[in-house]
Amino acid sequence: FVHLDFLTCCKFAEGDSRILMQKMARDRMRRFGKDVASGVDHSDKSELFQEEQRICAELGAAMAGAGNDKAAQQKIWDEQWVAVYQLAEACMARGIKEFMDDTAPTAK
Repeated sequence: FVHLDFLTCCKFAEGDSRILMQKMARDRMRRFGKDVASGVDHSDKSELFQEEQRICAELGAAMAGAGNDKAAQQKIWDEQWVAVYQLAEACMARGIKEFMDDTAPTAK
């Protein structure tokens, strides 16, 4: 289970992966919110991670107007569906790259 995140990135031959992608985007937005609130510096992270951060910031800015109104948050989330799926794709790209980097054979 070392690379469990990699399994999350897999798209299955049967069924619809859009729900999983929305969950990935939601979870990434929650992490982004916690990091912003605690002042975590991610400037040393990969370019792929920075792309996720950029998309999270855009989604966060769009959702800020909803405040704590769950219905308004959901409406904005639905309206921002392109960015939601872009965020999920960015998470998958980073997860796959990190997995491949971890499992790549070393040159002898």
